[in-house]
Amino acid sequence: MNIPSELHLYPNRGHGAFGLERGIEFLTQLGVTGILKPEERIMDRYASDNSRREVIRQDVWVKGQMPNTQNHQLTPYIEWHFPKKQKTKAIQIIYSGGGYEGNNPNDFEVAPARRYLNDLGMTVVTLRYRTPRPKGLHKHITAWEDLQRTIRLVRSQAEKYGLDPSKIGIMGSSAGGHLTLMGVTSSLHNSYWPNDAIDRLPCNVQWGIGIYPAYALTDGSEDHNSTRGNDDSAILVPEFSFDINTAPMLFIHGDADGWASMNSVKVWEKMRAMGIQSELHTLALRSHCFQRQASPDTGSYTWLDRIADFLRDQKILE
Repeated sequence: MNIPSELHLYPNRGHGAFGLERGIEFLTQLGVTGILKPEERIMDRYASDNSRREVIRQDVWVKGQMPNTQNHQLTPYIEWHFPKKQKTKAIQIIYSGGGYEGNNPNDFEVAPARRYLNDLGMTVVTLRYRTPRPKGLHKHITAWEDLQRTIRLVRSQAEKYGLDPSKIGIMGSSAGGHLTLMGVTSSLHNSYWPNDAIDRLPCNVQWGIGIYPAYALTDGSEDHNSTRGNDDSAILVPEFSFDINTAPMLFIHGDADGWASMNSVKVWEKMRAMGIQSELHTLALRSHCFQRQASPDTGSYTWLDRIADFLRDQKILE
C-alpha cells in the first residue's frame, strides 16, 4: 500500500520490546521530531584507516586454476585488513554490489564497514570478484566460484594470522547481497571442481550479512521486482538451497527499495521456518543504497551499529 513502515526483528529474543531507539529513528526519518538534518556522505564519515595495522593483497586463484576464465572479466583478488588492536579472532569477508556488472572493494558499500569493524578490533577481508557477468552462464556463477574459493582461502590461512578458521562471516550489498545468500545457503554445492588442498576445505560460514540483497525473488531474479515482491507468486529463487549449513543472517533494507525489501523479509521467514534465528531491519522511506548518504539520528545513519549488535548477539564480538 506504499505506507512507510519499519520492521525490526531480533534473534534470540522472546515476547517483548527491543531496540526502542529504532522507534525514535523512525519518527526522525518521518520528520515527526523536527526537520531532518542535512544528509552526510558515509565515505566522508568513515574516511580514515587509522585503526588498520596492515593490509595484505593476494590473488584468489592460483595461475591456471581459475574455472570458467573469460577475458572480459576482472581478475579477482582479496585484501586482508588487520586491525591495530585485535579484539576477536573472527573474520568478516566484505564485497560490494553492482548488478554483477562491476564491483568495487574501495567504495561506499565496503570501505566504511571495513573501517568500522577494524575500529572494533576485527579483521576484515575484502573481495573483488569477477565482473561483468559471464557470457553463456548465469549472472552470478563466476562470482560464486570466487566467493567459495575466498572462504576456503581465508579458512586455510586463518591460523597463520592468529585467527579462528571456524569463525568466518560474509557480507555483501545488492548483487553482493544475493551473492551472500548463495554463500550462506548453498555451501554444500561446489560451484567448481576442486584443484588443490584448499579447495577440499569446507566453504560454509558461521554468519551472513545481507544489505538490500537483490535478485532473491522470482519476480526480480534479473532486474527490479515487478510486483515489488508483494505478490504471492514472488517466491525465493531456486538457486538458494537452504542446506543444513545455512547460517544466521542480518538483513537491512529500505522499505522504498525498488529491488524489494520483501527479498529480505521472505528470506527471513524461510530461515525462521527452519529454526534459524536471524535479524531483520527495514527502514522507512529509504531506497536502494540507503547508506550512501543519510541524515543523522536516522536508521540509515546508524546502520553499521546494527552489524555490531548482531555480531555481539552471535558471540562474535564482545
